[in-house]
Amino acid sequence: MRISGIVIVQALVGQDGTVRRAWVTQSLPGPGLDSAAVAAARQWTFTPDTTAGRSRDFMAWMKFTFLPDTLIPPRYVGYDSAEPRPKVSVDSTVTLVPPREIPGLPTNIAAKLEECGCRVPQMYAGNRLNFESGEFERKGQVDWVVLCSRHGVSSIYSFIGGPDHPQRFASRRDKPEPDERGRLFYPRSIHLADAGRVRMTHELELRGRPSPEHDVLHEETPYHDWIHYRYRGKWITLDLGGSD
Repeated sequence: MRISGIVIVQALVGQDGTVRRAWVTQSLPGPGLDSAAVAAARQWTFTPDTTAGRSRDFMAWMKFTFLPDTLIPPRYVGYDSAEPRPKVSVDSTVTLVPPREIPGLPTNIAAKLEECGCRVPQMYAGNRLNFESGEFERKGQVDWVVLCSRHGVSSIYSFIGGPDHPQRFASRRDKPEPDERGRLFYPRSIHLADAGRVRMTHELELRGRPSPEHDVLHEETPYHDWIHYRYRGKWITLDLGGSD
């Protein structure tokens, strides 16, 4: 029986850029396919991470696509370290859209994001997501929030009342993940939520905290959820938990 599919291998890359350990995080049933992927991953060499003038270890993920009697060369799909600088960027698998190409985003806010070196990560190619406008600070005032990716880390940038002095919060590393069909996608998203529904649904979590009064931002991954809202000029984060 001929088997095709994808194996994801995670690797610990040493200070010299060689793979010290490798193991399968997404398996493919079939004789020897996982071990073949691990063996191939061990042959890879990365440019050492020399942040702050010294080398350090970092984690890498590699995607192997098997076709009948064929092993497609691996693609580098992610990394994780304090300041990782591997040879191939996470940009190669995450769709990062320049702010100026986001439909409806005000030009002055797009220009500020471009000035900061931001790109807006998308779940799949062709999406135009991860930006919202709403009355986060007060009724009648239109504010903007945009998910911004820089150097493999995404943060929420908020523009309250205008493009000057954006606030950055909720920074998390970009980690592409395979979906049920084996396609890699960007798993993090932000969208508006109703403050009244949040107050009603999460009454227990809000106990002892100020309640949201204006528009609310919902941040989610497949494993975790957060609610962000403004209170007295600051962002308040409500951690809803999850499985990560």
